[in-house]
Amino acid sequence: MKSVHWLLVMYLLAFLVFPFVKSSKEIEKYRPEELVAGREEKGVVKIFDTLIKLTLLLVVLKFLGFRLSWLIDFAVFLTGYIFGSIFDLGIPFSLLLLGLRKSKNIFLYNVSSALTITFFSLIIGNFVPPKAAILFMALLSLYDVIGVFYIPYIKFLWLQFSRVNFDGVAIISDDGFVGAGDFALPLIFSLSFGTFGLLSLPLFVFSFFLTSSLSKRFGAFPGLPLQTFFAYLFYFPLS
Repeated sequence: MKSVHWLLVMYLLAFLVFPFVKSSKEIEKYRPEELVAGREEKGVVKIFDTLIKLTLLLVVLKFLGFRLSWLIDFAVFLTGYIFGSIFDLGIPFSLLLLGLRKSKNIFLYNVSSALTITFFSLIIGNFVPPKAAILFMALLSLYDVIGVFYIPYIKFLWLQFSRVNFDGVAIISDDGFVGAGDFALPLIFSLSFGTFGLLSLPLFVFSFFLTSSLSKRFGAFPGLPLQTFFAYLFYFPLS
């Protein structure tokens, strides 16, 4: 499957489940403390600042020989647990994601990644309004460009795969490795509009095709800048 096909699967699943997540009385318990209602834009800046510091720490840890896959396994487990807890299925969901991830089968690994990305986006998408979502995309586009073209920390940290070692949450598609952020950020942006956000999908599908074409021509190419551009095209007529 190509990366755009995985994108379509995630959008289909997310928007099918979104009404049930939105109406849940449990979801508010999992609001990140940075995303206080009415102050989400400041919150995403704080999250971005934390991400920069975390990246520096993880680079140091990996240089020292620490297996980052343990941290990612825990993050995947936690995502499954939080999402599953909304439906009183925390442990089964977390074990499902971790079991698929640890199967060492590429397709099942992709299924685990796709579910993890979708569950994470469904949780965060409830707490981020469109203005904050697009600000977050813009900030992470800068992170993406620097991490691909100038200081290759993204590849160093998350995109080193082998047959027995899948260290990050990504999709191993027919058109290469695509990191979780390239799926999660557009999905969070779309979900921030509610069900209306599904109308943004064609723009992101087009951005995936463009990114894939540019990657074939130039090698590794950051996907978030193009996605942010198309997100702005969708956002400004509605702002």
